[in-house]
Amino acid sequence: AMVTPSLYEGFGLPLLEAVACGCPVIATNSSAIAELAPPGALLVEPTVHAFAHALRNLPPPAAIPHSFSWQSAAEETLSLLQEACG
Repeated sequence: AMVTPSLYEGFGLPLLEAVACGCPVIATNSSAIAELAPPGALLVEPTVHAFAHALRNLPPPAAIPHSFSWQSAAEETLSLLQEACG
C-alpha cells in the first residue's frame, strides 16, 4: 500500500503513480491528496492510530504476478532501448 501521512501536499504525483499501478492508497483526509484520491482510497485522520488501523485492515495482497520480476524488467528496458536506437 502507498501510505501518505502528509498534512500539506501539493499536486500529489506519487498518489497518481500508485493508483496507476493499482496500489491501494492510505492518506490523510486533510490535504490536497484527499481531493485527488480515487474511489476506494482509505482517507484517515492524521494520527498514528488511524494509520495503524487502516494498515491492519487492508485486504491481503493478491499474489504478485510473475510478470513483475527483475528478468522481465530488464527485458522490457532492453527492448525499449533497442527500439529507441533503431
